[in-house]
Amino acid sequence: MKVNFFMFVVLGAALVFVACGDRGPLSPGSDDIAQINQEPALGKKTPIVTPWESIETGCEVLDPGKQWVSDDGVLHVHGEVTRDIVESADPRIAGINTLTRYYTLNLATRNGTYKSKWRLEPLAVAGEWKGKLTGEFTGTATGYIFTGRGTGHGSGELASMEITVNIISLPEIQNPPCENALWQVAEHGEIIEKK
Repeated sequence: MKVNFFMFVVLGAALVFVACGDRGPLSPGSDDIAQINQEPALGKKTPIVTPWESIETGCEVLDPGKQWVSDDGVLHVHGEVTRDIVESADPRIAGINTLTRYYTLNLATRNGTYKSKWRLEPLAVAGEWKGKLTGEFTGTATGYIFTGRGTGHGSGELASMEITVNIISLPEIQNPPCENALWQVAEHGEIIEKK
């Protein structure tokens, strides 16, 4: 009886070995766990993040909106609509940007606040970006520096994407893409593609 039980155990172990072959240990080792920890969770894909840069030039005012100077010397602009040209190596960015702008500017200190809604239509992509931007004017001895930041989302071919925007005004306009350029800003940010 002892021999039969011993033979049963040996044959059982042999069958397990043959069935499993050379598959390694049944539990994951440290290398396997490291690989598992680097993979996204089931059903979640890691977004693709692409940095971008551009130069945006204000080319025309389509609608001046409502503008007035208050008794304290602050210029108020509500609903001004402008059309800008955006130059970028990224075809998802290069195009025409239409902004509806709201801002205040203290004419003595040159400090102020800014917000806008924008719609960027890339020239080489069948889609558009829509977003919002906030910023501020900081007075200098010769004018002001404008800085801003915003976000947007895409539609059409850009539908699965979001965009971040950071802006700073340039001290002078260089090589404008339009006649009578009004201003110029340097921009950078990221396109986040969630596929």
